[in-house]
Amino acid sequence: MRARTRLAALGLSLTSIVGVGVGAATAAHASGMTYLDYCRGMYGQYDDSGQTVGKGSEDLNAFGNVDNYGPVHEAQCLLDAYDNAYYLSIDGIYGQHTWNAVWNFQSVNSNELSVDGVVGPQTWAYLAMYASNVSYN
Repeated sequence: MRARTRLAALGLSLTSIVGVGVGAATAAHASGMTYLDYCRGMYGQYDDSGQTVGKGSEDLNAFGNVDNYGPVHEAQCLLDAYDNAYYLSIDGIYGQHTWNAVWNFQSVNSNELSVDGVVGPQTWAYLAMYASNVSYN
C-alpha cells in the first residue's frame, strides 16, 4: 500500500503532515512501526552516522557484490516513505533515479537543505524526521 493511500486511510494528506516542508511535520502514527523503524531494521541505522552517499555510491560486500544492507539501501527506503511515486528499486545502487528522488526531496525542503543530490547529514536528518512520522503499517 502506498504512503499516500495509508495517509488517506487515516484521514490525512501529505500536505497536512508535511506543511510547507518536513520541518512542519507532526506525528501521523498512533502506534506501531514507522517507516524509520522499518528502514533502520532492514538496512541499518546510517541516517545518524554522518556518512555521505551520492551518485555512484553502492553498498558492496567484501566480494564486490551489491550487499543487501547499507546506507544507500536505507536512503532509498527513507525516500520511499517520502513519496513512493519515485518507484525506486531499493537495490543499494545510487543511480540516476535515486539522485532524482534525493534532488526532489531537497528541492521541496530547499529552505533548510542544500539541493545537490547528495545525502549528507542534513538530508539524512530530514529523511529520518519525515519517515518517523509515516506509519509503515
